[in-house]
Amino acid sequence: MKIHFLSIVVILFSHFTGLGQTERIEKQLMDCYYQSYADDGEGYKQLLFDYQNLLIREGFLIDESGKSYIQLLKGMVNGTHPKKEPSKLFCLESQKLRGYDPQKTIVCNQIKSADSTNYNKSIVKQIEQFAFDSPKSLARKMLELLSKEDFTLDYYKRLSFLVFCMVDTQAGINEDFQEVKDYDPDKALHITITEKDEVYVGHNQVSKEKLASYIEQHALRNKSEATFVVAYSGKTTYSVYRNTIDIVYNTVNDLREKLSLEKFGASFEDLDDSLRKQITAIYPLIIVEE
Repeated sequence: MKIHFLSIVVILFSHFTGLGQTERIEKQLMDCYYQSYADDGEGYKQLLFDYQNLLIREGFLIDESGKSYIQLLKGMVNGTHPKKEPSKLFCLESQKLRGYDPQKTIVCNQIKSADSTNYNKSIVKQIEQFAFDSPKSLARKMLELLSKEDFTLDYYKRLSFLVFCMVDTQAGINEDFQEVKDYDPDKALHITITEKDEVYVGHNQVSKEKLASYIEQHALRNKSEATFVVAYSGKTTYSVYRNTIDIVYNTVNDLREKLSLEKFGASFEDLDDSLRKQITAIYPLIIVEE
């Protein structure tokens, strides 16, 4: 099963070889991301450490060295891993963390603006341009641009983990995201992100809170037929794009959680597969990218 890149929550933000780590934009971006959590990212840092150890235990990484990460990416490109996918996906594990405020990630864009020369010339910028591409293309670009020293940075470790979420897997979460080409326009909520990173629903510019309200009402009104059409400009920054998708994903998940508690008296995460499918049949996550 292919997990569309839109389902990844907690993904990218959008080096100079001679710069120290404290000066590198990758470090600044990750620090900004950590600060978006109530615990200053301590839980996320622990997850990065634990997930690295999981990949070592399961044979995807030999050790924590940069050379091992490069071999990991080569395996993703060539399909030479001993197994198709890890027992857990980083994107799903990170969704279990609490206390994340997407609005705070705006600071990351401010970092780019304040140091635009650094950012525009950086490897981060080049790799970010492949974020909308296929997983193999992204992995190839990382292999082309990164050295083993780059994988001492949390930014590139995380990006390597997230590529797993883009490839064919059999992790049993196909109900979480549905990719469709044909849909009923009367059942679709049209969300547009402009080249200036303004977010519109129909012809109305909306805030984060208003967008969540539109999504909730649309899902409640249309249930299993609710579709979310997300259109964006080629100049849309990835962080705004990702934050918009996060709001769709989190709002639908909140409705699933409420329904799960009402119907079964248990959290959605605690349901078995058959009960989860009953909930996701009522509130699927159908996103069309334009």
